[in-house]
Amino acid sequence: MKHFIKFNGKSSLDLHLYLDSNSMQHVSAQNDVEEVEVLGRDGTVIVDHKRLKPVVQPYELFLKLPPRYKMQRAIDEISEWLSPVGYVDFEKSWDGNYIYRAAFNETYSVSETLSYFGKVALTFKLHPIKYLKSGRQLLEVQNKGLIVNPTKRISKPTLHVAGNGNVKITITNPKGKQELTVKNMERKIIIDCENELAYTEDGRSMLSLYGDDFFHLDLGTSTISWDNPAVRVWVQTNWGVKV
Repeated sequence: MKHFIKFNGKSSLDLHLYLDSNSMQHVSAQNDVEEVEVLGRDGTVIVDHKRLKPVVQPYELFLKLPPRYKMQRAIDEISEWLSPVGYVDFEKSWDGNYIYRAAFNETYSVSETLSYFGKVALTFKLHPIKYLKSGRQLLEVQNKGLIVNPTKRISKPTLHVAGNGNVKITITNPKGKQELTVKNMERKIIIDCENELAYTEDGRSMLSLYGDDFFHLDLGTSTISWDNPAVRVWVQTNWGVKV
């Protein structure tokens, strides 16, 4: 069976690249821990940095060109496909419910066996969390509405907030309460809790928030509310699991 990957919105099949079931492999995310040797103590002490390391994921793809398709043209198109700098969306045909984030910062090689057939070795760097596609949708929520986390991992959402003036947004669940206040809002803003940024929708102005740390959505059910009835709120929950 032919499988494919999608990088930056484009499928490998569009470049005549595919994986077969025998060439696929999975590298899992690792906790970032450090072994420390202590003078006078046997063994080592494990220090947990409470984060996951990026995943280095190699793939071997097969290149099969249509008739009269030049190998150099295919190589040029692959280079263009891999040109984005930084992390972009990445998908696997065999894991269709999830979106990954991936960067390509390496060189790559093409082993040409025939004029129309070869193998391509690619190594991507993956963000250690993969995201449910359902959690990447931006959905409007009602004041005092419920948000249910279907995963076993805390998520860091993205909020879009529209309105004027001041607003205090509160998220509560059985573990506690989180509050953030936006002052003197004049246009739609975005609160990116994963990257800990707040800015206007046009990206021209960074904003200051007042209150707790950026929001996270705990396991189970959370309630979201705000104190300005003229405000509307949309949430992208970013539900994710460990790669």
